[in-house]
Amino acid sequence: MERKIIFKFLLIVTISWILYGCSDTTPVPLTEENRQYIGVWQLRIEEATDSSLRIDNMLLAVNTDSTAVYRRCEVNKSKSKNSSSSSSYSVNFPEAVVTNISQGSITVAQKLGWFGFDSDLVIDKAPYQEGQQWYVDIEGKRLARLSNLEIETMTNWSCPSSDDEE
Repeated sequence: MERKIIFKFLLIVTISWILYGCSDTTPVPLTEENRQYIGVWQLRIEEATDSSLRIDNMLLAVNTDSTAVYRRCEVNKSKSKNSSSSSSYSVNFPEAVVTNISQGSITVAQKLGWFGFDSDLVIDKAPYQEGQQWYVDIEGKRLARLSNLEIETMTNWSCPSSDDEE
């Protein structure tokens, strides 16, 4: 009986290692065309009413050496007289790398021990300028490039859970 349990455990660990541990987290060099993505890009939406809370935050920082930071947070809460609901979703890759970048997508990956995790982000519109501000549209979201003075938000960035009080 004990052998079966040990065998099953080793089988699960081995399969997990094969499926996740072999994820490629090798950074790709940025081409001249892809260098337009270098910078810190952010979307921050926080809307609160008496009966609801909506947070939609995304941060993508791409460095010249293809290292990256990717953070994504969505929180939705609503309450009425008789019921309440909440949901949250978050991703935090504080030490990621860009493993693929093309006209239509960018892939950021992070290795955690034996496991590799990645996110394929759809690029809806390459970086563009409106007035003095630069934007990029990713995953249906319009992210603004932060100025050097605004970059401290990268370290102050947080995602409240759906259980946090408003």
